[in-house]
Amino acid sequence: MHCFRDEGPAYPYVIIPEFEKITYMEQRGPDNDAVINATPGQLPDGYLSRTN
Repeated sequence: MHCFRDEGPAYPYVIIPEFEKITYMEQRGPDNDAVINATPGQLPDGYLSRTN
């Protein structure tokens, strides 16, 4: 642990702000494992174009 501390910070020096408009929000409840159950390549057709 001391060698990592002596090497300096591990976080990036340049912070690049990235913002995006939230287009879809849904209340799914706490501890719901079905919320994130697929990789981006496995999402159904039209999933990313949903809005509310």
